[in-house]
Amino acid sequence: MTVIDLPPLAIPIWFMRKMRLHAAGTSGEEVCGLLAGTPAGMVSRCYPVENILHRADRFLMEPKAQFKVLMDLERRNLRLLAIYHSHPDGPAHPSETDLQEFYYPEAYSIIWSRSGAQWICRVFAMQAASFREVAFRKIATRQSITE
Repeated sequence: MTVIDLPPLAIPIWFMRKMRLHAAGTSGEEVCGLLAGTPAGMVSRCYPVENILHRADRFLMEPKAQFKVLMDLERRNLRLLAIYHSHPDGPAHPSETDLQEFYYPEAYSIIWSRSGAQWICRVFAMQAASFREVAFRKIATRQSITE
């Protein structure tokens, strides 16, 4: 098996806030979405996508919306950098289902989990049904960043 070398991930604080508000804005359901940007790992787009399962322990992106996002990435010549979702009541790491259903080893998995009233963001590289947590940078600027 080939291990994919992922670029270091840099996420503008604006998008961190957007993902956190997305996660906190539901009544206990998992949320999901995609992050895109440069091949060097700089996030420049955040795409929340509806979880059509509307469950607290699982997500499935609405297929037409997911396809539309992937076509937008291609049109803008952007790279899929990460797939994010929340664990409102679950672990702060990938679940067994997350591992079994992760089909994009060239992208990171971001998990937002709740600890009391706080939401915590962790980033994972997931390949061959295993995961490892990785560090990421929070960038303070919105310069040349779009939603």
